[in-house]
Amino acid sequence: MTRLENHIAGRNVAVLLHGKSVGKFNPERLPKEDWVFASLNHFSLLERNILSQDNRTFSIIALFSEKEMVERDADIKDYFKRDNNLLLTSDVALSFMADNKSTVRKYRNKIILINKSFFPREIYIGRQVKKIKVNTATYLLHSLILGKPKKIVIFGMDGCPHNINTQQDMMETYYSQSTFNTSIKRNTQIREDTICFNKHFEETWKEAEQISGQKCDIFNCSPKTYITAIPSIPYGRLGELS
Repeated sequence: MTRLENHIAGRNVAVLLHGKSVGKFNPERLPKEDWVFASLNHFSLLERNILSQDNRTFSIIALFSEKEMVERDADIKDYFKRDNNLLLTSDVALSFMADNKSTVRKYRNKIILINKSFFPREIYIGRQVKKIKVNTATYLLHSLILGKPKKIVIFGMDGCPHNINTQQDMMETYYSQSTFNTSIKRNTQIREDTICFNKHFEETWKEAEQISGQKCDIFNCSPKTYITAIPSIPYGRLGELS
């Protein structure tokens, strides 16, 4: 993980996800020298609409879904053309990239394959074994700790209420405020991700810290979030983290 450490070690990581509240994030709040920006899946939308306000870009992206790898193929290849950035993925997801072999040969130094065995799919709660569903946000956060960050702060991690219907669920993203085709079906619903994340993230994060040998503070800066497994911090306190 030397490349990831070289990118991150000792710096804060700002992770931008796709909840509606990410639209309120202003990158100018974070000093450039202290922060690394990371995202996942439809990262180019957030980069174009939000980070470009302060002439910033993502230097770490994560794609662990085969479907998303296909959908974002052109964006990923444009991303590779820039300097000093990394893609976190799995060998299975990477195999779905068009022109896989030639792309990997050309950009091998930008690709970090994460062994999914690092991520617990079963955890003990008391004496019971619980199966958990790991989504890309969890994969990304667990991978980032391997880079020895100072802190991780997440924006746009809103989640949603457990009792909304499917149509409402589809509108609980930043996509619904932009030119994104919300008819594309997700493999999991946001409400299911919220419930699963809140149930299991605290335990899986402890396990990630143990496996990596690193301790890392993690905060959620997403107003009115439904995520309870990560401590929340308001925008007004971001200056304390640099």
